[in-house]
Amino acid sequence: MSLAALGADRPDWPDLLEFHENGDVGCDLDQLDQFLKEAGVPLRVLGSKVVVRELDDLLAKYGVVSWSSRLGRDLASKAQSELEKGVLHTAARLRSESSTDVLAYAGGVALNCVTNAQLHKVGWRDVHVHPAATDDGTAVGLAAYGWTEVLGNPLPRTEVFRVFLGPHHSKEAGKDALGDYGLAGFGQDATDPAVVAELIHGGAVVCWFSGNSEWGPRALGARSIVANPLVDGITDRINATIKHREPFRPFGISITEERANELLELSPGNTGLRHYMLSLGKTRHPGLRGVAHHDGTIRYQTVNREQQPEWHRLITSFGELSGLEAVVNTSFNTYGEPLVESPDDAVRQFLLCGADALWIDGTLIVTADIPEEEAKAARRRAWRESRLDPLSLALKLEDSGYADQAREILGEHLDGDGTSGQNDPNYAMAYHLLRARIAMASGHTDEARLHAAQVLANWLFPPEVLEAGAIAGRTSDGSLGTLGRLLATLARSRTGLEFFGDLVPDEPRAEQDA
Repeated sequence: MSLAALGADRPDWPDLLEFHENGDVGCDLDQLDQFLKEAGVPLRVLGSKVVVRELDDLLAKYGVVSWSSRLGRDLASKAQSELEKGVLHTAARLRSESSTDVLAYAGGVALNCVTNAQLHKVGWRDVHVHPAATDDGTAVGLAAYGWTEVLGNPLPRTEVFRVFLGPHHSKEAGKDALGDYGLAGFGQDATDPAVVAELIHGGAVVCWFSGNSEWGPRALGARSIVANPLVDGITDRINATIKHREPFRPFGISITEERANELLELSPGNTGLRHYMLSLGKTRHPGLRGVAHHDGTIRYQTVNREQQPEWHRLITSFGELSGLEAVVNTSFNTYGEPLVESPDDAVRQFLLCGADALWIDGTLIVTADIPEEEAKAARRRAWRESRLDPLSLALKLEDSGYADQAREILGEHLDGDGTSGQNDPNYAMAYHLLRARIAMASGHTDEARLHAAQVLANWLFPPEVLEAGAIAGRTSDGSLGTLGRLLATLARSRTGLEFFGDLVPDEPRAEQDA
């Protein structure tokens, strides 16, 4: 959905969907296979041998295409375009057969804001999507169907579905969580959200924990990371140091109902989606351009004063300071971690994500107020309690284009040989190879050579590889060909460094290592 805006329309690519009169949409698997091949998607090792009989076979046949490549971006644009055509075809058929002009639907596709914003084009006056629109929303729909259509019960009606249905946590639970991480003495009472508004107005990024959690994948003011949309480069900072995700990924905003039409050009027919950040608008206010997506659109949530008094108070207070009643709002979680639920989750992920402050049900803790030693100890505990693996996070950061942040993670959390207590030589090899790539990218060739040598030193030729190589290298008469003879000469205990070093015995040792 977001990468598509960076791709280009390819008129040389064929249409992939089949549209049926009854509203169904199909896609021929052989045609899709041929399309991926002709588009230039790389084959996996032995991918040419894969016979495509079902959708998952495509995953076995074709390899990864980087999001940063032209092909990756164009494929995203193609996928989004085909998806929109398919959904609109089905929606148009439903509208032609329906006596109502309000559509409700669920499933993962219903989270696609770009598509939702176009449903009015086929005649739907309004659209409703369950905030947890994936399997959760589908299950709720089936339960509602059984309750009303099968059992004959009336369905309670409400204008706005309240999504804050998570368990309640006391204010004391938040203070206890801070105490568990040695931070109890640094929290301050800040029951007025205007304090948070002052912080973000000054450029801070704040983790926000308020009341019961929201149901669904969109942060709606209960478990959010909030920031000032007027700050230059705010999306890059959050992606690189807090969310640890690709730079093309956009953020949503939360705006007050009173100012929504003033700040945004809202999509018609989407009033049922506005409370849940499930549709798009185009920016009217110049202050929002820095957080808008590349196509000028932005995901948004409208906030009602009565339904969300604290969240509304934060936004209006920020508006009084900045002249803009809108804040950047993204989900309160960092890479590899689920959306925050409990106070313990909030404190742990606050320490992991590099934000400037945490507001947890009226208690405020500011990173700069924590002495360095206490902060280090708290972060060490947060890493121990988390699901994060430093190497996996560093690899993710490198892939997202944040090599400097990847180097920081490696330096802070992994020891000199990259093992960090790991006994797996493959882990160490992956660590040194990452360090070598980062060093080469920054022009530190000597450092890159040292790490490349460590990769080869850890690389053993296992017996299975030698045996398979000997078999694969046999000629038609059963004798060993060149590949077979080469692998047959390797002792099972030899490392790649020893083998390749012996291939060039006349070179100085340092060059062999390189």
